[in-house]
Parts: sequence; structure tokens; C-alpha cells
Amino acid sequence: ASSFQTAVNPISPLVDIDANLLHHDLLKDVELHILNAKKANVLQMVVPGSTIGDSLKSIALAGAYPNVLFPTAGIHPYNALSIENLSSDVRKLEKLVEENETVRCVGEIGLDFSEGFPERSNQVPYFEEQLKVAVSFGKPLFLHERQAHAEFTEILGRFEKRLPPCVIHCFTGNSAELEAYLKMGFYVGITGHVFKKTIDEDF
Repeated sequence: ASSFQTAVNPISPLVDIDANLLHHDLLKDVELHILNAKKANVLQMVVPGSTIGDSLKSIALAGAYPNVLFPTAGIHPYNALSIENLSSDVRKLEKLVEENETVRCVGEIGLDFSEGFPERSNQVPYFEEQLKVAVSFGKPLFLHERQAHAEFTEILGRFEKRLPPCVIHCFTGNSAELEAYLKMGFYVGITGHVFKKTIDEDF
């Protein structure tokens, strides 16, 4: 067995569900990051895809560290740049999910209406079509939502009885929104955002 697969601490091993190892600052030292994570009892990591190209890279990287790294496949709302590419991108996503059993979930997908993100008219169809892919293949969803709670939950509600397990990554909403996600049965990721002084007092 690989040294990466040997647990240092058998108690409560952890999984990092958003290890951005494709980032250029991290990619050059992947093995070191895996070893450092292992010392903290983080034994497995999910490497997210944010474009079709990144998803392919995630699959390839995970293939070099089986049972340690696991890829996702999806198009982040920041990359929903052109509705003209939607049909082609969805077909490519379907092929990635169908042909790669190691793909653990569809993501990172969702809606983000923050300043600087693509128009809603681009983001919404990308989100809807990728949800259909996840439901079709029964893949869990790695979700991103910021300043888009109402439309986000309305869209998810259409798939409610067919939705696979969902995690809301890096939650930044308020207490009412958190309660809504929990009632929907979703997992919610709480990150360092909670320490920012500028966040809503109701967060």
C-alpha cells in the first residue's frame, strides 16, 4: 500500500472536500500537501473541477493518487461565460461522469450573483442543466451559492424528490438561509468566512 494510504491516527480520520490542488501555487507540491494533510489526519481529499478542462485535470491528478484524491466534474458559476457553449459543455460533462467512475460528485456548480460574476441569464441554465446530469447519474452535488438563495432553492426544489446528497460549500448566508438548507437535508460547509468582521450580523 502507498505510504499516503496509511493512517497516522486511527481516530476520526478527516476528508477535505475542497482541496484546490489544481491551483498553480499548490500543484507543484501536491505530494507535500498530501503528506502535511496526513499529519493532521486528513487522509483523503476531493479536488474540485471548475471548468471542463479543470475537471479533466482533476481526474488525471486523482488517478496519480488513488484512494487519496478524488475528482469532481462541473462548471463553476464564475465560468458560465457563454450560453452558446452550454449544450457542448453539458455533453462533455455527461461524458466525463459516465466514463470516469472516480468522479465523486458533480460540482462545483451553482449560482453566484456577486459583483463581477456572469449574468444570471448565463448562470441559471448552466446550473439547471448540470443538476440534470447529477440527478441522471445519481451523483452527489458540490454546490456554490452566494447572494442567490431564493432562486437557488427554487431551482433545487424542482428536483427535490430526486436530488442526490448535497453540500453547500463555503456557506455565506444568514441564519434563515442556513435553516432552510438544513431542512432540505443538505450538508453545509462553514469556513473562515465566519471570522470576517464585515459579514452580516445575522450570519
